[in-house]
Amino acid sequence: TAAVAGALQPWYAREVTYQVFVPSFLDTDGDGIGDLEGVRQKLSYIRNDVGAGVLQLSPIFQSPLLDAGYDVTDFRLVNPKLCAGHCEEELSLMLDEAKNLNLRVVLEIPVNHVSDQHPWFRAAVNETQGYPPSQPEEAFRPRFVWQPSTARIPPANWVSVY
Repeated sequence: TAAVAGALQPWYAREVTYQVFVPSFLDTDGDGIGDLEGVRQKLSYIRNDVGAGVLQLSPIFQSPLLDAGYDVTDFRLVNPKLCAGHCEEELSLMLDEAKNLNLRVVLEIPVNHVSDQHPWFRAAVNETQGYPPSQPEEAFRPRFVWQPSTARIPPANWVSVY
């Protein structure tokens, strides 16, 4: 039957996913930027009223937020701009509450994006300027795609507005 076939599908095919771009979600500390506490406060609404079984968070990692959080400077830290005070604690509380509501949380991890402020990118730029790594396995330049340019213009005329 259809019910049996549906039950055999993986969870991500069965559940409704609700995506949250945290900076434009609920701001609980009055700084004009949404935060994890705002997400936590709306979990019950997302699960019970919207009926979502999965909450997908756009990137929440350390970032200058020049590219909507995709310009990550540290994948190990939560961006303090998205917290009311104690980032790891707020994330942990939000995840615990989501678990209690049987709401899965998916973090979007943009591993193919980094900020120009990320230590790997800065090291790669140093290597292009003639500063070799101390050991070959520490080379950062091969981690990026480099395109020679004579003009100081963006690589594309794509415009994004947030």
